Amino acid sequence: MSGPVVIVGAGQAGYALAATLRKAAPERPVTLVGDEPHAPYERPPLSKALMQPEAPLEPPYFLPPAAWAERGVALLMGRRALRIDPAARLLHLDDGSALPWQDLVLATGGEARRLAVPGAELLLPLRRLGDVAPIRAAMAPGRRLALVGGGVIGLELAATARALGAEAMVIEAAPCIMARALPPAERDWLEGLHRAQGTRFVLGAALAAVEPAGQGVALVLADGRRLPADVAVAGVGLARNTALAAQAGIALRTGILTDAFGRTSAPGIWAAGDVAEPAFPGMAEPLPAESYHAALDQGQALARTLAGTPTAYPRVLRWWTEQFGLNIQAAGDWRAAAGFETEGDRAGGSFAVTGRNAAGRPVFAMAVNAPRRLRPLVTEITATFAATEHQTA
Repeated sequence: MSGPVVIVGAGQAGYALAATLRKAAPERPVTLVGDEPHAPYERPPLSKALMQPEAPLEPPYFLPPAAWAERGVALLMGRRALRIDPAARLLHLDDGSALPWQDLVLATGGEARRLAVPGAELLLPLRRLGDVAPIRAAMAPGRRLALVGGGVIGLELAATARALGAEAMVIEAAPCIMARALPPAERDWLEGLHRAQGTRFVLGAALAAVEPAGQGVALVLADGRRLPADVAVAGVGLARNTALAAQAGIALRTGILTDAFGRTSAPGIWAAGDVAEPAFPGMAEPLPAESYHAALDQGQALARTLAGTPTAYPRVLRWWTEQFGLNIQAAGDWRAAAGFETEGDRAGGSFAVTGRNAAGRPVFAMAVNAPRRLRPLVTEITATFAATEHQTA
């Protein structure tokens, strides 16, 4: 392979793919197209470091912008991809130009999902640098921040708000927080950590509407309660950016369907990151890949594939968060566990949890301020799921 590679999407997956491919296949021309004006930057600081009042509202770049040209990667920022011509292998952009490609990678990510309730437009998203300022305005003593959704984004913002002296209220339709990501004991531990720091939880509460109220908003629940806030943020998941793939007739589910190597249904077109749903041999359903680690891992794996060394995406999703000074990392699927074991000091904030299946093999791990305990378990969890998939193939 020596022809041009065009990457649509300048988030984590696009960055990892371009940076890794430049090293693995220096002879291949690489162009990275992004619809924001900034060179690729990290997203996790948006809910933490950039919410600090003294932090400059500048992109937390993966690399200095000038470094991309030095590495031979062409950046086309502030451009939007409009149409793919699979037969001619051309990508048409909004400025009227068209880019030829031998391999086209869709790393288009997604946008914050909007709830289908009246007034949903009053809920602020947090996906891009431009989303930070209006949320940061509520990160001050006496201000009230409402977080709709008890997932990672909502909890990170709640932790940041409490650390800065603002009130934080998490509204979750489910009866608990982090239902998909954590087993019951770890959900309870995390909720308890928040409650001890003053976060308010409204659980099992369906949102019916959002209404203007003075200088802020009122969140109206299905049971009639009205909860006032100065700013409300939506953290209820991702709407994947699949329009470009749909236009090209590429197979979709909620995201772009790929094989274990990132291939889509269209020759020469690949997908990685939040927009991709990889399917592995023996898996009943494609694996949604909505995490920082998944985007980086997939970008790096696909770069090696495009450099001539076929490399499957990792089978096991990993994720991490930082809340109240604690680094929390997890991997695997707790729902596959028959039992859990804990080592370390839970009360002291440094411990690890391992979930094992009925055969005693690890299928889930979580580490709090103990990243070294997680690393070997990720390898074991990957092997467990690979063996299970092989048996069911």
